[in-house]
Amino acid sequence: MVVAIIVAASVIGVIMAQHNTSSGSLRGSFSWSPDDEDDHDYTEPEPETFERTGTLADDYDDERMSFTITRAYAGIHDDLDARTVVIELEASNEGSVATSLSSMGDLEVFQNGVGLRDTYLYIGDDADVLAGYDPSASINEILPDATATITMAYTLRDDTTPLDVRLSDYSGDTTIRSAFEIGEDTPDAPFTQIDSSELPEVPEATDTDGMTTVRDWDDTVIADVRIDDIALGPQTYEGQDTVIVTYRWINRSDDPISLSWLGDIQALLDGTELETAYLSEPPTGYEDGSKYLSVLPGAQATVTIAYELPRTAGTVNARIVDYDDTVLVEGSSELG
Repeated sequence: MVVAIIVAASVIGVIMAQHNTSSGSLRGSFSWSPDDEDDHDYTEPEPETFERTGTLADDYDDERMSFTITRAYAGIHDDLDARTVVIELEASNEGSVATSLSSMGDLEVFQNGVGLRDTYLYIGDDADVLAGYDPSASINEILPDATATITMAYTLRDDTTPLDVRLSDYSGDTTIRSAFEIGEDTPDAPFTQIDSSELPEVPEATDTDGMTTVRDWDDTVIADVRIDDIALGPQTYEGQDTVIVTYRWINRSDDPISLSWLGDIQALLDGTELETAYLSEPPTGYEDGSKYLSVLPGAQATVTIAYELPRTAGTVNARIVDYDDTVLVEGSSELG
């Protein structure tokens, strides 16, 4: 039962990550003057950032919700025995239609500029350990004029680096931020809330040897990427052999993006594309869904992806392919 819940939660997380990565809208607005039919001006609004409290809105659907990042506290260890944190928001629906956090924006938490993996905490019979924690709160609709508490859990990368919490609309025009210092490793232990201006600077990327530069359609540099390793991994829960591809990359753009934002990440065995795999017992350093995790501008991150293998011999080719079928990054390794 627990395994089924974990798998389901992982699938939901990947679906949400894919939605968040691919979702987007035209930023800005067009203005038209009836006195001059050829006068079309495009104005791109400046992104706005609010400390702790702010409002996300979609005027087209009259969706409008104010959010306050109220607190963070220690969760129970997850299924891989990693420390977790629960982020709590207060949400008020100020629009005319029922809506949810997931329809308005994306809550992300960073340490040293690298996004944390969201997780499902299975409380079971010990539900009172984290009273108020609701893993489905982010997708529950809130009626107009109603207020609700939203909780989401994330896996910590380390025990010391402060948390950079960001709630942004899908266009990236509006962001609500806060920060927290790590507290004790006891369920429900509070983390100290600090101003986001007190966060340390994102560490400068130094491990850049052998990286391939990826450019946007207008020749703007958006990332440096390297394939660090292609190696056999553990078998899946069903006994399927796997291979793990490890990428190292730096976000050179001006916005938080994930590696998956660059294009289609693929692995092929002797020319046949492989399916991604879910590892029930991942090795140390492996992070499921890491290709979907946002990385802040200038930060460096590692991405690990497992694929199912029909056989453990042959040539594995790993690559990132742009959406116009251009190969951006490529590497290969002989198995067996």
